[in-house]
Amino acid sequence: MERNASSAVKRGEVGSLRRTVFGLMLVCFCMRSPMSTVGPLVAQMKETLHLSSSFSGMLTTIPLFIFGLTALVSGRFLHKLQVRTWFLLDTALILAGILGRSYLGVPGLLAGTACLGLGIGILNVLTPVWIRQDWAAHLGPVMGAYSASMNAMSGVAAGTAVILSALLGGWQNAMALFALFPAAAILFWAPSREARHPLAVKTAEPLSSTARRLTSWCVALFMGLQSCMFFSSTAWLSSIFQERGFSESAAGAMVFVFQTFQILTNYFMPILYQRYPRQRRALAASCGILYGTGPALLLLTDIHSVLMAGTVLMGLGAGLTFSLAITLIAVKGRNEAEAVRLSSFAQFIGYFLAAPAPFLIGAIQDRTGTFTIPILLMLVWCALLVILGLAAVWDERASGSEHTSGA
Repeated sequence: MERNASSAVKRGEVGSLRRTVFGLMLVCFCMRSPMSTVGPLVAQMKETLHLSSSFSGMLTTIPLFIFGLTALVSGRFLHKLQVRTWFLLDTALILAGILGRSYLGVPGLLAGTACLGLGIGILNVLTPVWIRQDWAAHLGPVMGAYSASMNAMSGVAAGTAVILSALLGGWQNAMALFALFPAAAILFWAPSREARHPLAVKTAEPLSSTARRLTSWCVALFMGLQSCMFFSSTAWLSSIFQERGFSESAAGAMVFVFQTFQILTNYFMPILYQRYPRQRRALAASCGILYGTGPALLLLTDIHSVLMAGTVLMGLGAGLTFSLAITLIAVKGRNEAEAVRLSSFAQFIGYFLAAPAPFLIGAIQDRTGTFTIPILLMLVWCALLVILGLAAVWDERASGSEHTSGA
């Protein structure tokens, strides 16, 4: 009888895990795809709405600043509502933002972009902490599903935006199509029995208590530099490849390759981090090394096949780096309260550091007429990623309480 009861409990836990992961993936599909459609469609948006280039650049910068501001303050009130309620509110904000941005002209473009930044920004802080709290025994697979599904849909959105615009009669309808994902997330979480509880901790202490830890700064700067690399690569890789002799369509395909290969390492990094604790330093170092392969080859050669291989390695490095960043945010807090503060602190510093990076790359290119110096800057960022990644995992015994069950 006890064995049957135990089996029933285990089956119930597995069923709950599956439902949670499915619902989590629906939420993750909303967290990057609305931003990934802007780059491919920005030329059409500028023509239709008569936007300047500087105004168009704000459509990427505004959400990043909002991510940072949201991260700064959200940790103080996340415990006040059920996790499920936050999912519903945030996906509703994303839904409203997508539709407003698509159909309400320039005012709707600005207001919708702000709604997207607010909804996604809260989810950025909430989700890793919730995974740590509720699914510590399955931290690697759940965190892997979180990061992989987020970036998989980002790649799909970027790769299909122009095609969808042609098929659906304009950029407005192409952007609006991605409102299906927040709508599906709302339909799933509204009746769901999962996550009907708040985060278990309050964060009365100020972020300054987290800022006094060296590890917190390593994690925050690692988060910031990986965001600098990702958003700069997303914005400028196509132009860089065109400078190296690729056609516009071939350069776009290379960006799609970069985003697609992130998915592989997005999923496996959290699992490897949890399962092989003695190899964490090697994993941390490999992030910046692989990421830097693409920029290094862009400086050394114009051979397209070699650059294709470098782009694949760069994509693998990008996936490792993003997954390690969110895994460190989830596990480096010495308790749940500090995990919330670390999530807020790391993303506040990280997104504010990343927000001007794409603009900086473009400004340097405008002044010099070439992407050589921006590529060198990317290599510096990758070298710093190696150093910061090693520093973040180096003190695990000293911090004493890394929260990775089964590791």
